[in-house]
Amino acid sequence: METTLSTHLLKIEGMSCGWCVKKVSGVLKEVPGIATHSVELGRARIACESARQCEDACEALTAEGYRTMEVPDVEGGVALQRSMAEDWPPGGESYDGGYAGW
Repeated sequence: METTLSTHLLKIEGMSCGWCVKKVSGVLKEVPGIATHSVELGRARIACESARQCEDACEALTAEGYRTMEVPDVEGGVALQRSMAEDWPPGGESYDGGYAGW
């Protein structure tokens, strides 16, 4: 029987450097049932079988001190809903940081 994975985009506050990217990647690797597609400053794209596994990933990151929430994965995660993007990045810095379309 083939397993179907769904993709989820996580918005992660508190990431500020390459070390944070490595830390988040490591935390996600330890969560059962999670496949990590990508981790970048401020976000991660994961695949999992159930919503509970996505919640487990968010809880694991919260336990490490990051504020995490699942956001709509519009067009493969390229864009966030405008309501989510208005308060991003933290502190209101104005830069695209490689997140074209946010």
